[in-house]
Amino acid sequence: PLDLARRRQAPVRHDEEVVPAEPLPPLHDFQGEVYRSMRRLLSDGAGAAAMLSLPTGAGKTRVAVEAICDHLALREAGNRGRNVVVWIAGSNELLLQAWECFRQVWQVPPQRAGATIRRAAPLNLVRAWAGRDAESLEIDERPTVVFAGVDQLASWARNRAEVLERIPQRRLACAVLDEAHGIITSEYRSVLIALGLRVSQREWRTPKDAPPVFGLSATPWR
Repeated sequence: PLDLARRRQAPVRHDEEVVPAEPLPPLHDFQGEVYRSMRRLLSDGAGAAAMLSLPTGAGKTRVAVEAICDHLALREAGNRGRNVVVWIAGSNELLLQAWECFRQVWQVPPQRAGATIRRAAPLNLVRAWAGRDAESLEIDERPTVVFAGVDQLASWARNRAEVLERIPQRRLACAVLDEAHGIITSEYRSVLIALGLRVSQREWRTPKDAPPVFGLSATPWR
């Protein structure tokens, strides 16, 4: 059509700076120990719950993200179904930090003493916080990490339970609760029950067939 023929093309950039993407350095020995423990639970930890506790600045997020990314990459290579992760936190800052860490670790696999675990497929990052429109929440068959604010999930659990059904429980590889020393609240209880990760309001216990639940905290006490 004439109207479209008259449209100007998008301008070509004059210049572009391409920043090198360097792999992250290898994990320290104490981080490697935590990494291997997480990998074992991810592979064979149905019904398990664990606390990952390292001091502030010691790399809790990095270790957890690296273990999860390597697990998802191997699952995708083997075409095995549990390839969805739910990462829950109480603040935008923590969720953005985790989002950026997943992006970096998935794009450029970190240095490793042994063979590097390659990423054969894209990783889908899904935002479920800061007023995300429930109707636009979609999870396809790709490896996916859902970053969710606990307040947003609790609101959906109370008022729109069908929204949480869009997070396929049969495909959950694990759930991560950042700053987990704060999870003994009614919001967290309702969210974990709605996701099939906790038995009841009165008892902290994961169902025997549920995926592993990991808590992250520098201060693992209330």
